[in-house]
Amino acid sequence: MKHEKFKLKNGSEITVPIAENYRDCLILAQSDLYRIYGRKISFPKIILRAFFTPFASVMFWFRLCAHTHGIFYWPARIIYKITSFACKIDIACGTKIGYGFYIAHRMGTLINRKTIIGNNVSVSHFVNIGTTFSRPAKIADNVWIAPMVCLVEDVEIGANARIGAGAVVTKDVPEHTTAAGVPAKVISQTGNSEWHCWKWENKK
Repeated sequence: MKHEKFKLKNGSEITVPIAENYRDCLILAQSDLYRIYGRKISFPKIILRAFFTPFASVMFWFRLCAHTHGIFYWPARIIYKITSFACKIDIACGTKIGYGFYIAHRMGTLINRKTIIGNNVSVSHFVNIGTTFSRPAKIADNVWIAPMVCLVEDVEIGANARIGAGAVVTKDVPEHTTAAGVPAKVISQTGNSEWHCWKWENKK
């Protein structure tokens, strides 16, 4: 598994995994399911759940699309389009998303393809991460985004931050804080707690 790093304005980095083969894709799908169940799911069970569990299905086929040179790329992409449409989730293939991505309630999520999302990030339903000028948000590790949140343009969400329900985020949110409101402002110095976080190692 390769890893790509992205700098934030506060000097910290987001490290995003880049799948090089189908085993890497399965590890990423495994990390997503770990966020739900709190334990590792074997590869055969991951594939089985991909056909019977809505969230597992969407993220499995999304992760499989990450191996763009694989023989299953186009079938995986077609199935992903069908499953994501059924769940009302619009995340373009190729969007850079770290380990352990979790979508609560699995519906009404829209994420711009150039968004950078770190590891162990949770988003809820009716979340919109968009842009008009091709400079979408960067979201660091262990961030929780509540329902009906809009992230507008190139805002940066620091690690372990929380975004309250219904917030419209137009400015950067510092690490270890909670932001809410329209427009969103920091309302607490309490950040997001770890919940079924996937532990990973950046092996060079």
